Amino acid sequence: MNSTASGGSTIRNSAFVASAAPAERPIRGSRQRAEASLVLDRFVVHRYAERLSEWIERRRAESREWVEASAFGDSLLYLDRAELEALRDSLQALAEPYLDRIADPALRPPGARPVGFVQIAFPVDEP
Repeated sequence: MNSTASGGSTIRNSAFVASAAPAERPIRGSRQRAEASLVLDRFVVHRYAERLSEWIERRRAESREWVEASAFGDSLLYLDRAELEALRDSLQALAEPYLDRIADPALRPPGARPVGFVQIAFPVDEP
């Protein structure tokens, strides 16, 4: 499943997006479409937060190797629009080689597990 978030990036084969209830009636106007997009974006962000919270609780029971291999952090970057676009494209390119494994389990190496990879980069107010 391919869905486009309001920020222009693609959410591909997302289990929690696919599980969202379908609309009861078609979305007709651009205002309704924008509101529906906002609702979906909020749902997705909430689900990211839930999954991250679950990992924080669960990681104590995980092997040291998996905990050390995981990533958790953030950075405040000063970028212009073109640099932000390049960063977005670079993050998407990092994930691209692994996306076919979602639909084709035969491509997964032994010991492969589902790993959440969240791409979020956006302008913020001054810190």
